[in-house]
Parts: sequence; structure tokens; C-alpha cells
Amino acid sequence: VVKTMEEFLEDYNQINTAQMKLVLFMDAVTHVSRIARIIRQPLGNALLLGMGGSGRQSLTRLAAHMSEFDCFQIELAKNYGMSEWREDLRQVMMKAGLENKPMVFLFSDTQLHCLCPRNPRMFLRILESAFKSEFDCFQIELAKNYGMSEWREDLRQVMMKAGLENKPMVFLFSDTQ
Repeated sequence: VVKTMEEFLEDYNQINTAQMKLVLFMDAVTHVSRIARIIRQPLGNALLLGMGGSGRQSLTRLAAHMSEFDCFQIELAKNYGMSEWREDLRQVMMKAGLENKPMVFLFSDTQLHCLCPRNPRMFLRILESAFKSEFDCFQIELAKNYGMSEWREDLRQVMMKAGLENKPMVFLFSDTQ
């Protein structure tokens, strides 16, 4: 099992510019296997807790690569705000739902604190609001792609299923938060 995982890691490093130099001991292999199993399940989301530097992001990226999922993580910059967050979320939903690409949305507590520095709990409301507004835009885009002039409930259910099943979310939080 370790040898197979090392081959996946080597393959990942050949494809991606950001190289991962991991030592895959048996516990790490077990965690990658669990993450891969979770994200391959319909609506498979994960909350990974651990100390900073414990490998949660790297192991998730490797699990996504093994499962042939694209891995998306926001890139924080000095001027990154809610409008950039909504645009990133829209792009992920379009890829997962319209293009039917399996994707992992990777989000860490560091990113949460950058988006909502005063009140991190407010993020849940922001996330709900963003998903609703992006979902509405997504509906319009899907209706255009299928040449429909009015929205039908059965198409909405198909779209929701495709968008949610193709986009597992993995949240990474430090146990010190």
C-alpha cells in the first residue's frame, strides 16, 4: 500500500509545480486512504483537525489526486475580500456542476480568519448566503445551457445533485482554535 501511495505522490509531483515532499509512513497512508474514501462518497465532506504543519492539506491534495479530483483552494492576497471569495466559489460551482468535474474545495481556518477577522462565526452566514446567491446564478447559467426559458424543479434537483456530489468540501482546522 505504501509503495502504491508513493507512486501516486510521484505522479502528483510530476503534474504539479508545487512539489510535495512527503514521508509516507503507515499512519499517513491510513489518513490519505480515509480522506480519499470520504471524498469519493456522494456528498462526502470532511473536517480535519490537527496541529499546523501536521500534513492535513498535503494529505488531502494527495487523496484528491488519487481519486482524480481537482483540488481548489483560495489563494489569499492582500486585497482578497468577499467579492473575490464569491467569484472563486462561482468558478468552483460552475466546474463541479456545469462541467461535471469532480472537485475538492479545500478551506482552512487561516483563510477563515482572513475573510472574517472580527467574527469567524459570521462565516457560516456568509457561506450560506454565498452558496444561495451563487446557486441562483448557477441556475440561470444551467437554464441557458439547456435552452430553457423557465426554470423546472426537476432540472433544479439534477443540478443540485451534480453540483454537490462533485464538490466535496474539506475543512482544515487547528485544534488550538
